[in-house]
Amino acid sequence: MDRMFMKPLSAILTLGVFATVSAEGTNIDIFSIVDEINAEAEICHGECSADEDNGEEICKFTAKVNLHASELGYYQFEECGDVDSPTLGLEVGKTYRFIQKDPSNYMHPLGFAYYPDGAHDDKEELEPGIVPPGSTSTCNVNYTCPAPMYFLGDEYLGSYSNMNAIEVSSDYEAENFGLDDYEPRFFHPLPEWIGYGDFSVYLKFDNNTDYNKDLFYFCHIHQFMSGRIKLLKDDVPIQKEDLPELGYDYERPRGHDTACGTYGLNQFQLPHDECPEKFVCDAESKDAGMQQFSKCIDSMNCAMMAGMTSSVQGSADETALFIHQMIPHHQNAVNMAKALIKTGKLQCDDLTDEESEQAADCAMERMTARFSFSTERNLARVNEKERKKARINNRKIADAGEPSGAGQICQARCITDENTGEEMCQFTAKVNLYASELGYFQFEECGDAVNPTLGLEVGKTYQFVQKDPSNHMHPLGFAYYPDGAHDDKDELEPGIVPPGSTSTCNADFTCPAPMYFLGEEYLGSYTNIDAIERSSDYDAENFGLDDYEPKFFHPLTQWIGYGDFSVYLKFGADSDYDKDLFYFCHIHQYMSGRIKLLKDGTPIQEEDTPEIGYKYDSPSGHDIDCGTYGLNEFQLPHAECPEKFVCDTEGQAAGLQQFSKCIDSMNCAMMAGMSSSVSGDIDETALFIHQMIPHHQNAVNMAKALIKTGTLQCDDLTDEESEQAADCAMEVILRSIITGQNAQIQAMRGILEAKKFPPENDCIVEAYSSDDVVSSEEEDGMKATVVKSAAPSAIFVFGITITYVISVFFLKSI
Repeated sequence: MDRMFMKPLSAILTLGVFATVSAEGTNIDIFSIVDEINAEAEICHGECSADEDNGEEICKFTAKVNLHASELGYYQFEECGDVDSPTLGLEVGKTYRFIQKDPSNYMHPLGFAYYPDGAHDDKEELEPGIVPPGSTSTCNVNYTCPAPMYFLGDEYLGSYSNMNAIEVSSDYEAENFGLDDYEPRFFHPLPEWIGYGDFSVYLKFDNNTDYNKDLFYFCHIHQFMSGRIKLLKDDVPIQKEDLPELGYDYERPRGHDTACGTYGLNQFQLPHDECPEKFVCDAESKDAGMQQFSKCIDSMNCAMMAGMTSSVQGSADETALFIHQMIPHHQNAVNMAKALIKTGKLQCDDLTDEESEQAADCAMERMTARFSFSTERNLARVNEKERKKARINNRKIADAGEPSGAGQICQARCITDENTGEEMCQFTAKVNLYASELGYFQFEECGDAVNPTLGLEVGKTYQFVQKDPSNHMHPLGFAYYPDGAHDDKDELEPGIVPPGSTSTCNADFTCPAPMYFLGEEYLGSYTNIDAIERSSDYDAENFGLDDYEPKFFHPLTQWIGYGDFSVYLKFGADSDYDKDLFYFCHIHQYMSGRIKLLKDGTPIQEEDTPEIGYKYDSPSGHDIDCGTYGLNEFQLPHAECPEKFVCDTEGQAAGLQQFSKCIDSMNCAMMAGMSSSVSGDIDETALFIHQMIPHHQNAVNMAKALIKTGTLQCDDLTDEESEQAADCAMEVILRSIITGQNAQIQAMRGILEAKKFPPENDCIVEAYSSDDVVSSEEEDGMKATVVKSAAPSAIFVFGITITYVISVFFLKSI
């Protein structure tokens, strides 16, 4: 229930929440933003109907997730109206189907447990081999305990069953209830997840059970989203009390957060003493909706800036500092995504749309779906223990290399197959993430050169091996021009004649094309390599890319588990094509390298034609020290940034002091980049992107910088058991941030271009320093800091609003 009460101002401000302040400045009326959902909530029943074939009654709950209901969101069910985390009623002996078709279920696979949050809190979940707590059952002996059954469309993904309608298969595995095939798909890209079909979970709790407490539904990915399930017998709860207890109160945003669709921003509305006067400029002339969205951006950026001023005392190592920085950073991204969706400005009827007028909006909405931060929060607990400061990581990313010089052609290692006599040559690819903003390809056969010029002898077969983990999110492609389809240029495909060639290979789809493999399995059917026979279901246009590239978007550990990726390429000796080729990344643009076609070891064309069209990046100075890109001009002090972001570094190890300087400069770059103007034809989507690009660049730089320190020790990125498990989990996150958010940056730039918005719309907002302080007064535990300003501003001092040629940034408890 909402409560209004009166307290001294100093006591109220320690709560971090206030609504209105009296003119005397000594008392305050407030509304709490956290409200406990009524524990006596009504029980929601599923919609039940009898199966026409077998007469068995099936009840359904149709799930969706209300992302604005809390920091993480809460489940809703269509059968229960708009109630967040409703209490569900399950009649023992009946079968229930939980449908997860709505796109909001993405990244939210349902689970069921005997305690809130299940395995998140190391508690028992419903599984075939787990006896209900307190039960006398021996169901664990033959794996017949109550368990959910996971479906994709009409296909059951497991083999365990306690439903009459599902027969036990010949390859019956009693412990397999389908979760291991269900949950991983919720991490795949959203359009792919939608394309799989309808996800659902069946659950039946036998009526002969002696279990007499409640169950819980929860999310297998995000913690603190649990809801209660009351077991019913003849429609009466088997247990009237709510046991076990949930263990935490539900959140309910209020005030500014409700208006913005965000969480945790009420106390960060401007003015605030840890933030500049504003982040969004020129909003005064815009409509009410844009003004409101701009205020939301201001407060979420202030919250992030306040959260990213971190001390290294008490958790003094690079990983702890990274996490303390990245949690508020990710919270900002989540809030910004929620706020944009809240505006209703994105028009998208089909999230898989890539063709219609809504395609750009659909791309934006897909992007917002992937923002999450719960992993970093969990890792913060793991890293509370003191860590060793000096470690050698034998998988550390290589330092930035040098582009190969003009005329330097790197050639592959070639061997002759003993059986066929055909010569096979090999290039072993990896990606140097430090070589540029996006990274550049390297090949083991070419030393440390980045984007080396490769030589391909016509008539020979080449294998490009993409086994190294750095290849994740970097599927190789081959084109007749730099960047291929990224720049709307021709790629090597069975139906594309080499430019300028007289060939008619497009008539029968025999033009030169790469052939994509996973392990020993060819993913296509086109072939121009004698050793690969045409299959019976030959598809002349299929060279395997459509099965190869999507797997590079899957989570890194899944990608590693699939096996070794590689690409075969053979350019026929009889071709009359006489220009160069290019290798490139199918996901990230501007990573192209040149390929010279050779005949008897001599380039068919000496000149470098076509031209690349852009210069390669070459980091220098501070960026080399940090392992970052674009930070040299943002080293502190800087006019748009505070004195520092990282505190208490004096006396710390040299490595931590250096890493702290890197954090300071990357945060300064982000702050300068996120002071955006909305002048001109700027809408909410454009403002979001102008904010999010420097925000993502900061995340990428921070991830690169932490790996650069060499303090993470991980020999196997899939390790979840050894002493290295926490470091490996951290490195997986870092690499995913680097590759994933760089790809999103390019996608957002593409949306700006498609909607004809400027690539950036910056404004200069100066930060104040201690030299700008006019006065600082304390009263009853309160501090008012007054700083210089160039124009008359409203002042909020001890609850009284006045006007003068100064501005005050915050009123805080000390």
